[in-house]
Amino acid sequence: MRTKSSVLLIALALAWSTIGLASAADIVNLHVPPGGSSPNVLPFMIGVDEGFYRDEGLEVRRVGAAMTAGIQGLIAQSFDFSMILGTTTSAIMRGAPLKIIMIFDPRPLWWLYGSKKIKNVQDLKGGKLVGVSGFGTGHDVMTRASLANHGIDPQRDVAFRVIANGGPQIAALLTGAIDATVVTVGERIVARKEGLPELLFLGSELEALNAGVVVAEKTLSQKPDYVRRFVRGTLKSLQWLRSNKEGSVDKIAGFYKVSKDDASDIHQRVLEVFTSDGTVPLDLQKRLLTFHKSVIKAEQETPPEKVFDFSIVHSLSTVR
Repeated sequence: MRTKSSVLLIALALAWSTIGLASAADIVNLHVPPGGSSPNVLPFMIGVDEGFYRDEGLEVRRVGAAMTAGIQGLIAQSFDFSMILGTTTSAIMRGAPLKIIMIFDPRPLWWLYGSKKIKNVQDLKGGKLVGVSGFGTGHDVMTRASLANHGIDPQRDVAFRVIANGGPQIAALLTGAIDATVVTVGERIVARKEGLPELLFLGSELEALNAGVVVAEKTLSQKPDYVRRFVRGTLKSLQWLRSNKEGSVDKIAGFYKVSKDDASDIHQRVLEVFTSDGTVPLDLQKRLLTFHKSVIKAEQETPPEKVFDFSIVHSLSTVR
């Protein structure tokens, strides 16, 4: 009887211990764009799904919010990290006390698609309508830069119309309401199935910051171990995404409710633009800042060390 009682007490103690460990996980409020469906979110989704954050004693919660709200939330520490690099880079260059500590993709995972009457990018000359998500947005800036790379003057050769991202873009192409627009991976799947022509892959045209990990300088200095654990979990996820094709394709198919063939294509495209370790070399850092300098029309150069701090990633090297 005593033996049975002892076993029961041990079992109860272990159960309470497990509950205590589960409740002791540090909560991470991660800012993502509303919807959070971009493949740039994959490392975080994998980190949760594969338990990489759990192993670090973290519970990651993705919170969708507008970009401006994300920046303000980071500074106020209501968000712990953000995945949005483009807008936050501009904010840092203007003095926001934030640091980029990981970079996923220094090239945009975007495509320019046309309506069925457009055969190539040169067909857009003559005042054709190009859809953008908003004037002055990254979507707008990169669309204009890509067109300029192909000898199309964004001020004179085409006209721009604001149109919502996602389904409305494809519908506008199909009805001829616009002649071209930049689409993301998910929208590209639909565009291809509808027989719309692919005009450009922006990832081969431009270098620009898109997604990664941004943190407030205060959080970085006050909670270095917390930041390190989050970076280590994210780095494990990034490496898993790159090295485990079959598993990644299965997860992409499940996450985005697409076929295995479409998931395999997304995975391949992701690998084309994603970094191998969450960092980029100094020369690329400078080029990226030059691009963003032109976006915000800044007069002075911004030194890379004001924007980037890869010391944690470098200290982790190859995580296992």
